[in-house]
Amino acid sequence: MKQGRKNWIWMAGMALLPFAGISQKTDSANAVHAFSIQQALDYAQKNNVQVKNALLDVKVQEQTNREVTGTAYPHINGSVSTTYNPNVATQVIPNFISPATYQVLVDQGVKDGNGNPIQMPNDFGFIAAQFGTKYSATAGISLSQILFDGQVFIDDAVTGSEEG
Repeated sequence: MKQGRKNWIWMAGMALLPFAGISQKTDSANAVHAFSIQQALDYAQKNNVQVKNALLDVKVQEQTNREVTGTAYPHINGSVSTTYNPNVATQVIPNFISPATYQVLVDQGVKDGNGNPIQMPNDFGFIAAQFGTKYSATAGISLSQILFDGQVFIDDAVTGSEEG
């Protein structure tokens, strides 16, 4: 049954094939194309692959020239940053302040509340110190410009102008 169906489709296609060719021949035989010289040039520029590629190459070169020229302009950069430290680290260091203070008191002959001369203790212990801040901020700005770069001086042969 499948073989009969394939034959029927093939025969219908073959029967319609001559009509498709007639319609195409009729359209091309009756059509008259007349161009002026300017219209022919415009048509050639619009539809010629080599001309299209050449025009695209010109546009690519113009963009490349603009890109290289753009690098010669001044560039301004800015930055701002902030830092928040919720817990500033604590450092433990030996107590270096108390011995010097006691030494001054002993040298001056200062007495305690009972009238006895002040004695220097044997151990002064340690001091817990925090070095740093909870908040810090920095800001910066920079300006740069290329003074001379050989790439900036590009001769654009297509347009006849020099970028830079």
